[in-house]
Amino acid sequence: MTAPQRCGSVAIALVSLLAGPAEGQALARQPVVSLTGGLGNTLGGFGAGLEYYFAKSRVSASLAAGYWPVETCSSTLSGAVALRGFTGGRHHRGFLEGSYSLVEIACSVVGDAFERHYGPGISAGYRYISEGGFTFTAGAGVADPTGANGAEALILLGLGYTWRR
Repeated sequence: MTAPQRCGSVAIALVSLLAGPAEGQALARQPVVSLTGGLGNTLGGFGAGLEYYFAKSRVSASLAAGYWPVETCSSTLSGAVALRGFTGGRHHRGFLEGSYSLVEIACSVVGDAFERHYGPGISAGYRYISEGGFTFTAGAGVADPTGANGAEALILLGLGYTWRR
């Protein structure tokens, strides 16, 4: 499957998530912005991300930056972007995520040379948002690193705060 086909599949899945009614969302205060820190490709490694919700909090877009420590060669800074579609639910929500992030770091045998391979990915995950704003996020998926062979795993484990209105 090519990258454009994968992006089309992600778009179809996000539309499917949005098609169903959001349980308890009509009367509840809806998420507006989340600030999350932790470990994961869509957090830029060990990093932090800012996420904005729209479409009645059923979709969010995030931007993140972080640091990937690498033992065998130079560590690096990285960034990531993601688009998430959420299931209904006031506190417990599943999500499907399309992302573009650092997927692989290839180190040279000689010296400190390395290559960063970014690529598109798709993940599924879970988010808990307490009434007070505490936020826990976990997810996993696969990505296709541009310029490298094969697929790579994506991970996400974050804690943060979500503002509601």
